[in-house]
Amino acid sequence: MNILKKLFRGSKNEVDVYANFMGRWHHLFTKRFKGNEISLEIPFKNNLYGDLPDNIKGPKITINNIRSEKPFNVIEIKPALPITLEYNDNVVFNIKLKSEIEKYVGPLRLYFDLANKNIHISINKIIIIANGIEKDINEIFSIDTLSNSPFYRDIQLGAIFENGFEVKEIKISEPFSLIKTEPELPIKIGEVNTLRLNIKAPEENYAGELILFINP
Repeated sequence: MNILKKLFRGSKNEVDVYANFMGRWHHLFTKRFKGNEISLEIPFKNNLYGDLPDNIKGPKITINNIRSEKPFNVIEIKPALPITLEYNDNVVFNIKLKSEIEKYVGPLRLYFDLANKNIHISINKIIIIANGIEKDINEIFSIDTLSNSPFYRDIQLGAIFENGFEVKEIKISEPFSLIKTEPELPIKIGEVNTLRLNIKAPEENYAGELILFINP
């Protein structure tokens, strides 16, 4: 899609404002302004993983810097950076920028630089090992997240085990660790067929298998 557009309409400029957060672009809004200075008001909420259970605390993040692509330069940010936000905290950034040129055609792109490490997880297979029997789940998924932060995966155990099979304990292969399950263990298949795993992400990028050990 061609996102370039004519910005000068009479005496006013118009830009489409984009933000890059954790490697992904988000179109925020369209802004008109006069001259070569522009002021932006950008609300921000640390809600990376949506609403979490009351007993699960989402990761806090620290925003070190907000910067722009040329020809714009950030000349003022309020509140001052760096700023640390607990999970579900809100802040409104007031950002003033100045263009190096009188006339500009193109988007205005902002980068939110985090102190937290961004990682990529790519799972090519989920393997379940129970009672010495190995069963593969043909499920492929990938996520971008923060190191050591929680993510969720729903496992359809009812499609693997017969009714009445009791799941008493689950362990997970490194570099992951299991925080909790929903519902909590033990469970019986038939009464519960879908189990949600709350998994702690590793420190670094990971690509490969995810192995679940049932009743090890």
